[in-house]
Amino acid sequence: MILTIFQADGLPRELVIVFSVIGVIALLLSILFLKMGLAFTKAKARTNFKWVIISYFIQLLMIAFILSPGFLLASAGAFSEGPNPMDIIMPIIIIFLVEINIINVIHKTGLGSALLTFILMLVPLIAGGVVIGFIMFIRPPIP
Repeated sequence: MILTIFQADGLPRELVIVFSVIGVIALLLSILFLKMGLAFTKAKARTNFKWVIISYFIQLLMIAFILSPGFLLASAGAFSEGPNPMDIIMPIIIIFLVEINIINVIHKTGLGSALLTFILMLVPLIAGGVVIGFIMFIRPPIP
């Protein structure tokens, strides 16, 4: 069932498990890097770990909320000939601005410090994506 959810019917089950483990590790490291970024930028409010986790999941919910129209359009087949580049660029810009403001409002860091914290938070997620992409690149093709 999990293979159908991830639309990975052609992938071996072991590879999906490895990808899931890499994803969970990237998520946990991202939360840890958010905590480190808040400590590094000397955030003024709500820096204990409970608030860091709440802040992180508020950010994830906001990303899902912003991307939900795109998911609905994609499931309806609106992108069958390929998406318009603005359909990809605009949500990324909106997510970027909203995430920085969420960090600033919850933790009272200032916009510059929130930008640095956001970039630190992205490092493990991008690294996890690179590792998954590298694994997909080096694995032998499925017959």
